[in-house]
Amino acid sequence: MGEWKDNSLHGYGTLIKSGKKYQGYFENNQKHGYGIYIINNENKKIVGNFIENRMEGLAIQYNGEEIHHLLLMENNKIKKQLNKEEAELYKKSEDYMKLIIFMDEANLRSGSN
Repeated sequence: MGEWKDNSLHGYGTLIKSGKKYQGYFENNQKHGYGIYIINNENKKIVGNFIENRMEGLAIQYNGEEIHHLLLMENNKIKKQLNKEEAELYKKSEDYMKLIIFMDEANLRSGSN
């Protein structure tokens, strides 16, 4: 469900598939822009930036209330889990702030944590 353009998901929407829920932006039927993967049976959420269906760059793993890890993603896979010192540096970055803003926006849209 979500926004459509020329019979393709395009804009903000939600996709549920194989026990995972994606909530975020689409372009031409692909996850593209900021989005959140929600793995229901583990109460785990990962927010990041998607480029043509792949999560790339900085990502935040959280449970809806508490941030657990900062991650560097490459081609939809965790390339590195940042240690405490690295995470503190990234928390000062523009990318981190954009992810936090998107998390707040997504929570407002869904009406949940």
